[in-house]
Amino acid sequence: MNMDLPSITVTAEGPAVENPSPALLAHLLGEFEVESRAHVGHADGALPGLPRTEVTNAFADIGLVPPEELIVLFGWHNGVSVGHPSPFPRLGFTPLAELCRNYTSRQRMFEQFDEDDLQYVTWGAGPGWFPLVPTQYMLAVDCTREPDMAPRVRFTDIEFDELETPRRSGQIVSLCTLVTWWITGMRSGAHTWNDGTQYWETHDALLPELQRQFGVV
Repeated sequence: MNMDLPSITVTAEGPAVENPSPALLAHLLGEFEVESRAHVGHADGALPGLPRTEVTNAFADIGLVPPEELIVLFGWHNGVSVGHPSPFPRLGFTPLAELCRNYTSRQRMFEQFDEDDLQYVTWGAGPGWFPLVPTQYMLAVDCTREPDMAPRVRFTDIEFDELETPRRSGQIVSLCTLVTWWITGMRSGAHTWNDGTQYWETHDALLPELQRQFGVV
């Protein structure tokens, strides 16, 4: 029997599931895995999850305290093996050690810029924002707040910090919201697996209107 998914509403910081929490994320990731395997139909290259202390130590080494949701994510799986497709629609799943190296490299790059120019290179994911994708166009999670708070999550681009008013498009609250939308998309046919390319294909018109409105596609 399919898990009943939480509702998503707009908050001051962007769309958010009702009552996000690390426990909810763990349940959603389990449901995502069940749903994904039903569509993909073969074993993936997901790596085993990491112990909590290994995750927190990795973040401490780069000067961050991870939100509990990131501990849940990397405790679920530590990315996928090289050469294997990501289980996520439109998003890679890179092991934590590589992401930490990428974060350190980005911080060194940021040090070369004055504060006034920093926004043009951070793209909304400056110091304290941990990228889950080692590319410039990225998904980043806020590690600047209390770790038990639901983190802000951003899909960044070159114009993210250039608007005169705070931008909501591209920002959601909690990884729970993102995983809920992925599951919804698989159930509705918005995300379909292509056996030839070994990737999810996304049909934007079938995504929830709120997801399209906020640019989380």
